[in-house]
Amino acid sequence: SGVPTRSGKLIEECLRNHATGPGAGALIEELALLVGARREPAEVVSTLTAFLDLAEQHDRLRETGLNALAQGLARRGSNLQAFLQSRAEADDRLRQKLDGYLAAAAARAVDERVEDQRRIQSIRLLAHAPWAVAKQPLSALLSGDGPPQLRLAAVRSLASHSAPDVPELLMQAWPTYTPALRQEVVEAMLRDEVRILALLRQVEAGHVKAGDIGAAQTRRLLNDTRLRVRSRAERLLKDALPAERKAVLEQYRAALALNGNARAGLEVFRKHCAGCHRVNGIGVDVGADIADTRTKTLEGLLVDILNPNQAIDGNYINYTVLLKNGQIATGVIASETASALVLKRAENQTDTLLRQDIEAIKSSGQSLMPEGLEKGISIAEMADLLAFLKNWRYLDGSTPLPPRPSP
Repeated sequence: SGVPTRSGKLIEECLRNHATGPGAGALIEELALLVGARREPAEVVSTLTAFLDLAEQHDRLRETGLNALAQGLARRGSNLQAFLQSRAEADDRLRQKLDGYLAAAAARAVDERVEDQRRIQSIRLLAHAPWAVAKQPLSALLSGDGPPQLRLAAVRSLASHSAPDVPELLMQAWPTYTPALRQEVVEAMLRDEVRILALLRQVEAGHVKAGDIGAAQTRRLLNDTRLRVRSRAERLLKDALPAERKAVLEQYRAALALNGNARAGLEVFRKHCAGCHRVNGIGVDVGADIADTRTKTLEGLLVDILNPNQAIDGNYINYTVLLKNGQIATGVIASETASALVLKRAENQTDTLLRQDIEAIKSSGQSLMPEGLEKGISIAEMADLLAFLKNWRYLDGSTPLPPRPSP
């Protein structure tokens, strides 16, 4: 029960006793997050000093700890640099050492000789670096054609900054973004009114197609409580909502008559479903469990895919949380306590929100799974996906394949 108030001491003890093995990272990360959230000046300074003084061979652990410490401070409306500038407990040597480390992280983030996972860690740290340090490497990563996971990390770090040119930088390489990256960028643009209006200007100018904005995101804009946002969204996006579900379902019934290929369906699942669902160890557990399909008919599965809002499990309703600083977070409520709640969204991304920072929580009444998924799936691919969902447990050949069920 006393762990939160002793987190800094525990971190220093772990590092002093060389508890830097594989299991130490998760513990130190959690403790550093608590130290940052507590914002006790002497504890923050001593913890930061302990991380910066680590030997070079523990650099990954250092970066993990600094990231977590910075995240904790960010949740309390502060950042490492500003915190140190305002505290007498921090000396010039510590400030200079942090400045040097953040500059090194910026260089490492764009260094193609460094392994991707290490670069991602540095990119994440740039979310907490001064804008003058973070801007160039993050915008370079977005405008380049590097690995998608690096660009995704860059979007998330860039989106965490509040500089006025962030919306422009997020949108400047839009034509080169993959669908997954576009969704992440749109989500970042929906965080506050200034960014929302910037996104709608991009739609109005024709740089972003209305259909590039997801169905759930479009509904959020059309139902926004701010008249300026809602009126523009209605003018620009109303016709972009997916076709009526009944008509779409009739169109895709043709998939029920096809003999789908379960192995090909696995690839459809990876591309369109694994960001929120987990089947046979593939994907992530964000949405409802769809692995146990033994009692489901093919038609039932098709309806669940094409009309996700027909019957929603209460555990997977999408929520919109308005924060007191004007930002907006969305997702399903993964867990909650008296002091905080955790929202989870696609790709297993989470936001931990302190209740004291929350202005309002509103249920969308909609599933986290968006309508309009069929726009990226042909009828033949839908047949393959249905075959995979029904027969994934038989793909290794150890269990005989059952007869094909009736639709």
